[in-house]
Amino acid sequence: MATPGIVDTSAFIQGAEGLVTAFTAVEHPDSERAVPRLLFPSQTDYATAIWLSGRLQQRGLGVGAIDILIASMALNRGLHVITKDRDFEKIQTVEKSLKIEWIQ
Repeated sequence: MATPGIVDTSAFIQGAEGLVTAFTAVEHPDSERAVPRLLFPSQTDYATAIWLSGRLQQRGLGVGAIDILIASMALNRGLHVITKDRDFEKIQTVEKSLKIEWIQ
C-alpha cells in the first residue's frame, strides 16, 4: 500500500515500518524506532473505539481494547493497519472500511 499505515504491536516487534501509536510504544518500548512516528489518540478516536466495542460485543466477538483503539485511529485517519494479529479481522466484520495489511 502506498500510504503509510499504522503498525500494530505484533508487526512492530517484527520490524515493520510505519506510524506507531502511543499504545504500541507503551506495550513495547523502543523509543529509538517509535518516537519519530508516534501517534496519539484523539477524543474522536476514543468515541469510535467505544462504538466499535459495542458492535463487537453485540456479535459476541472479543477483541482487546488496544486493538480496538488502534483500529479506531486508523479508521479516523484514513490509514490501514499493518499487523499479523487476527483480531483486526474481527473488527473488520463490524467496520468494513478498516483496511489491513498482513505481514508474516
